[in-house]
Amino acid sequence: MNTDDHMGLWRDASAREWIVRWLNAYCDYSMTIDIPLWTKTNSKADGSPFRHLSFDQDLELTYESLKYIDDDRSRIGRKTKWLNVLHGLNAHAGTEDAWYDRVKEFDFDGWAFASDTGVQGGVVNLLRRLKCMQEDQQLDDKEWLHFLGLSRIKAAVILTAIQRGLRRTCSPDIQISYDSASASKSGGQNEDAFVPKQFTADEKTWTFSTERFPNSEAIAQSAEIVPFPYQSSPLAGYVSVNDMNYQAGIQYRNKFDTLSYQLLINHNLYVSCQRLAEANDLIFHPTMQAHHLVPPRVLDAVDVVERVFVEERWESLLSANADLLDSMGC
Repeated sequence: MNTDDHMGLWRDASAREWIVRWLNAYCDYSMTIDIPLWTKTNSKADGSPFRHLSFDQDLELTYESLKYIDDDRSRIGRKTKWLNVLHGLNAHAGTEDAWYDRVKEFDFDGWAFASDTGVQGGVVNLLRRLKCMQEDQQLDDKEWLHFLGLSRIKAAVILTAIQRGLRRTCSPDIQISYDSASASKSGGQNEDAFVPKQFTADEKTWTFSTERFPNSEAIAQSAEIVPFPYQSSPLAGYVSVNDMNYQAGIQYRNKFDTLSYQLLINHNLYVSCQRLAEANDLIFHPTMQAHHLVPPRVLDAVDVVERVFVEERWESLLSANADLLDSMGC
């Protein structure tokens, strides 16, 4: 099948209609329907027909979806609030600018940053994009910015600094959010638990640590209760390691059952959210600040980010601090 046929099948399919209808019925905020560029580089997309499309074809189909959503909103009124998805690949020069220039004509409620347009593509690149959007008035009165696939603590506080800068200069109530599958993948695939740790001025403590959760026949068969190993976790008062090792017997290679995995994922999510919130409080909370527990480089980066949105010579500020800023996304 040639690429034109692929595009024709997508245009003729009912997927776009029922996706938009479902989102309008059930969601407060939704991301627009994009044809993602990661299909070009990720081996997991080997079987996807979109892998064979060119960048221009991806962008054309995405534009058609935006037009469909915009027309639908004009016809039925504003139901869900839409975040316009941005894409770009650093390995393919010009794709980010071309995508942004094509989709910015649609006046939706916010933006979503995918592929290399977010922190993954470098904090400096992200700040340049945001400054461009600021100058184009594409952030004025927007409600929400969402970043896909982000679970690094230093990057999280950088996004809070960005939010503070945008609230001062573009939209006083703008909200930044981000998502991650790390907690679920660690618990659900690897049986790894997030380990609660204390923050210090050492950057090594500003990361997520994991360890393998106990999983063995000896525990499953043991009459001696082994307490849940992380007492700061809400699960500690309800389940033991024995409970997690539910499937005893040589017929079960894995002693976890479905509930065990869900509980471990729940623990990981709790630790993840707790550490992200605590990291932000250490820097930004008006009464809980504890800068002696924050690495000096992180504080310096946060200061630079907040200044970028008000400095007239912001390009020079970015250039002078490029290495520092990009290290915050790693």
